[in-house]
Order: sequence, then C-alpha cells, then structure tokens
Amino acid sequence: MKKILPVLVLVLFLGVAAFAGFKFLNKKDVETPGPSTKAPKLEMVNQLALEERPFVMIKPESETRPQDLGSWITVEVDNIKDYEKVKYDVEYQAGNLIQGFSHQIDFSKEEPPFSKEGFFGSESKGKYKYDEGVASGNILLRFYKNEQDYEALKTFFNLQNAGEKEGVFTSNDVKATLETQDLDDSWFVVIASTLGLPQMPEEEVISEPYGFYAHKPVILDEAVLTIKSSDDLTGAKIMGWDEQEQEWMEYKTEVEEGQAQAQVDRLTTFVLVK
Repeated sequence: MKKILPVLVLVLFLGVAAFAGFKFLNKKDVETPGPSTKAPKLEMVNQLALEERPFVMIKPESETRPQDLGSWITVEVDNIKDYEKVKYDVEYQAGNLIQGFSHQIDFSKEEPPFSKEGFFGSESKGKYKYDEGVASGNILLRFYKNEQDYEALKTFFNLQNAGEKEGVFTSNDVKATLETQDLDDSWFVVIASTLGLPQMPEEEVISEPYGFYAHKPVILDEAVLTIKSSDDLTGAKIMGWDEQEQEWMEYKTEVEEGQAQAQVDRLTTFVLVK
C-alpha cells in the first residue's frame, strides 16, 4: 500500500499538469475580445453644391398644439429633385441635457412642400411634458435616392424668444442678425441655414442662406438685417424670398467693411449676393 500511494500521487499530478497545459494551449477559445481598434465611420455632410441641395425651412409652429409656442418645430422640405425620402435627426440642448427625436418623410405619399412637426419633450396618453430652456440645436438630414444611397446635410438652429432677446435674433454662426420691435414678446423665431434655396437667383450667392421664421407670416415695419462676411462686399446686396410671388426681392443694401445691412419687411430666407 505504501508503494502504491506515491504512484497514485504522481499520476494525479501528471493529470492535473496535462489538463492545465491543454487549457493554456487553447485559451484563445475563451478569451474575451478587447475593444475594437477600428475608427468610427465618418459621415460627410454638406458636400452638395448649393444649387443641388433641397430647400429646408425650420419653423416654430405646430398644427397639433399651435398654442405651445417655443416647444414645437415644423421641418419643411422643398425642391427635392430626385430623392425618394428623407430621414432626419433633431438634436437639441435642454439645460445640461442633450435630447433629440427622429422623423421620416416619404416623398411619394405627399405633395411638395413636405413637412413634419415635432416637439421638445415627451408625450404620454395625450399629455405633453416639454423640455425647458431649449435655445439651440442641429438637424442632420439624410436624403435617400434609394435604400442605400443618400446625401447628408446638416444645419444648426437657434430658437429665440422675442421678449428675452429684446427683438434681436442671431444665427448660430453669429453672421446674420435681425433687429425688430414688431413682434409680440411671446413670439419665437427660428434662425437657421436653409441649406438649399427655393430658386437660384441670377446673381452669385456669397453667403449662407439664412432663414428667419416665426409661427406665422408677419409684415415688419422697421427691421434691419445684417450679414457679416470676410469676402469683398463691393456691389453686394441682400435679397429675400417672397413666398407668395415665388421670387426674390432685392433690398436697398448698405455695405461697410465686413458687413452688409438692409431694412427688410418680413421674416423669410435671406441671401447675400453679388
């Protein structure tokens, strides 16, 4: 018995060692993969030339809750050329939080201009809870020609209250400013690049197309629009889009170094041309 015991111990030791060696040789089967070293795919935006882009307006209006000014926006799309649909993501800052929502518009099911409304907050059983302090955001739009091919466009917007801003409304890039005292303090204005244009003017466009929109059309008695630019502004002029007549209006423009200024009579899309 004393001779057998060491032999059993040796056999057991060799068995454990062999099993451990087998596990070591095959540890690749049970390893947890580490984090991917692949860089995230970059999405190119705003690569289309101005004349090829859809015309995108952002308005602080809603048919569902027209009384809740400042909590809703309507995205309106026109001049879409040969696209089938658009999917878009709205991202906005509410206090210290980044919030958002997404929508889709099928161009085959509606007539242009196409529009979709959305709101800043959440809804449950017909009750709306709005996010507070929404003042700016961005919209990423993907225009699809088919299920795979799309063009991505992105615009940044400011949502500004007439009372809080004392009638001074400024674009996100601070290059376009509209000053007016013709709006009630409860009104909100969305300022954003419209990305494309409803129609190309005969002159060369030398600025972003800036849209200034409220929840309904309004005629302004005294309003001054200023557009800043680093370009040579000799001979430059501000033009605004007349939605009813479907044509561009030319405003008497004063040019100083680095900016063009004109008195305008409505909230609409403006461009600086030369």
